[in-house]
Amino acid sequence: MYKVDNYSIETEFDDAVWDNFVNVQSRNGTLFHTRKFLSYHKDRFNDCSLTISKRNKIIAVIPAILNDDTLISHSGSSFGGIVVHKNAGLNDIFNIVDCISYFMRRKKLRKVIMRMSPHIYNIMPCDDIYFTLYKKGYNLYCTDLCCSIDLTINKKYSDSVNRNINKSRDSYTIDIGYDDDNFEMFWDILSNNLMEKHGVLPTHTLDEILLLKSLLPNKIILCTCYYKGKLISGVVLFLGNSNAFEVFYIAQDYEFQNIRSMSLLIDYIINFGKFNRYKFCNLGVSTEDSGNIVNHTLVRFKEGFGARGIARNTYIKEILI
Repeated sequence: MYKVDNYSIETEFDDAVWDNFVNVQSRNGTLFHTRKFLSYHKDRFNDCSLTISKRNKIIAVIPAILNDDTLISHSGSSFGGIVVHKNAGLNDIFNIVDCISYFMRRKKLRKVIMRMSPHIYNIMPCDDIYFTLYKKGYNLYCTDLCCSIDLTINKKYSDSVNRNINKSRDSYTIDIGYDDDNFEMFWDILSNNLMEKHGVLPTHTLDEILLLKSLLPNKIILCTCYYKGKLISGVVLFLGNSNAFEVFYIAQDYEFQNIRSMSLLIDYIINFGKFNRYKFCNLGVSTEDSGNIVNHTLVRFKEGFGARGIARNTYIKEILI
């Protein structure tokens, strides 16, 4: 009744079928699970994504890569895990997880690692997936902390955030809005920020983010602030699904930090989320080293806008061959 296949090798489904399942038929699919998103760096990874079918109809998909004898879902995305059909019940999920183990044994793979979606992206309740992983011997490997704003309630900004917003709005003439034509200018600011503070470059190169933007034009949005014709701050939004969107990149020109345009910009995207009836705005991960290092300054900054912590859990299981 249930069948597991290596999507890229063994199935007759095409990318449009996969993406339709993720976007329309599933209860927890996101932008990050789609083939369109994963395709931009497909040459970097050994794709080993899985489809689980029940009576020849897809009931689950698992975006994944193969690294030696380990199946990972997914190293090239914010999260992966099991994406299940809206109609899948607990018995189905038990069988889906069993199918993963069967595939692992068939391919002589020894370990599976799954970085799951935070619950804010679930269109329907999905804790039966976590329950099943627990029952089937998966262990919690690590937890990263994200900070999320509940857009269904009234704004709850700290006094300092309100002061910054009022200062920026009342004391300066700032142009704020969508700005998809100036990724290159924003990328210079972002790259300088990350290199000066952390000695790293953005996860995506400029060419990669422009490619993603061309593949997903309505799902990746740049919002910016200009002061006297100069770009001074910006954020890149990834619209995960109808439930939640993520602030994936955030940067400012620190020469203009006193203007407090970042507070004004985050208020702007919160209003964007409310207007478009999203339930959550994910301000992103605030931990490093698989959750071992907490950036408390960053957490406090996000909490000032009413954000509170959500978990991004990663599970692991050793397979006995």
